[in-house]
Amino acid sequence: MQSELEKKTIDKIVKEKIEKFLAEEKTFRSDKVKRWCDGISRDCLRDFGKLQKPYKFIVTCIINQRCGNALFQDVSTFMDPIKDLVTTVYWKNDLLHCIVTVYALIV
Repeated sequence: MQSELEKKTIDKIVKEKIEKFLAEEKTFRSDKVKRWCDGISRDCLRDFGKLQKPYKFIVTCIINQRCGNALFQDVSTFMDPIKDLVTTVYWKNDLLHCIVTVYALIV
């Protein structure tokens, strides 16, 4: 299925961008969270544009410190399940949780 291949491509890009911004972090800095989220979202959108697919992309990014607290996210959509897609990438290390959700809506 074409959308499954596209989902895997999108997930791969998202994971690369999360790693680029967060993998080397050794301390949680709340003053860096906005910069991390902006960078991940911006770089993802730039690379999605290079795919030359007929989608409008929406990216959300949540970063939270891991300190024994829970982090939950739910995505609910009303879109065409055949043409549109949504994917969520969860990433964590010893310090951080990161959740990136990508909506790809056919133009």
